[in-house]
This record gives sequence, structure tokens and C-alpha cells, in this order.
Amino acid sequence: MTSARSLRAELGSLALVEVDDAAPLAGALFARSFKAVIPDFPRHFVIVDRARAGQDAIGYVHHTPCGDAYLAGGLVVSALEFRKLDARTAQAVRGEGGLGEWIMRASCASLDGDAVFAYMGDAKSIRVNLRVGFAPTAHRYLHVLWKRELTQERRRAIVEQVAALGAF
Repeated sequence: MTSARSLRAELGSLALVEVDDAAPLAGALFARSFKAVIPDFPRHFVIVDRARAGQDAIGYVHHTPCGDAYLAGGLVVSALEFRKLDARTAQAVRGEGGLGEWIMRASCASLDGDAVFAYMGDAKSIRVNLRVGFAPTAHRYLHVLWKRELTQERRRAIVEQVAALGAF
């Protein structure tokens, strides 16, 4: 059975789709990167190259609902697949800062709620997500992208709620 797809963004021949079940498209990519099984709970965002129909995902990220926020995780992109893109699409991706930056920016834009959190220790991931708009919190490894204006008290409460979860 094919997972339902909802188009979220386009960039050249690339499509960012939200799917109910990411395993058929992105399971292998996720497993190669994380040595784990892709999550089976919502929400999954996958980059596919429409110019090569039937191909596996070349990017993936997961966003887990958490109160009025989302928890981002599992970001992975295939640098090898980037080399196979047509010249126009590759140039557009470079203009967006790369596949990782584009998938984070576009997937976060698709989310409602007050904020998106990411738990990051990898320097490259931090650089990419800082360009997207994430900012460090007072908690080591925990970064936040605010989606709307909130009072400082409300922001502190959301950060503390998510920090209490530990690594995600």
C-alpha cells in the first residue's frame, strides 16, 4: 500500500512531500544514517526527485507534535543523490543553502504551533539550523525556532517543557 502524499514545497525537480508512512521512501536512507528503524508516528517529510520517478528519498526529517510545539529529528540527506540532480535543480538547491537547509526550512514552514525544537550536538547540523532560524536555548543541545510572537514567560514555559523531555 502506498502512503498518502501531500506536496509541501517544490524546488526545481524536487518535491518535499509529507507522507503518512515514510518507510517505503526513506526507510533505507534513515537506516544507513542512524542504524535504526525510521519512526512510525507522525509527521514525516521526504524529498523526492520527480525527474527520477520511483526513486527513494534523497532527504528526510521527522517532526513530532509536543503540546504547542514540534520536535524535529532524524534529519538526513543523501549527498550522493545531490550529484545526480539536473543542473537547474542543483543550482536552486545551492541557492537554498543545500538539501538539509531546504528540507528544514520548508518542513518547519508547514507546521503550525508556537515553536519547533531540535536537539543538536553535530556542528554541521547546528550551522545549517542556525541559518534556518533556530537559536540555542539555555539547555545544552536544545535549539528552538519560534513560529510566532510570544511573551517571554510563555517562551520560557515551552522551553522548560521540552527540556524536561531530555534528548529526543
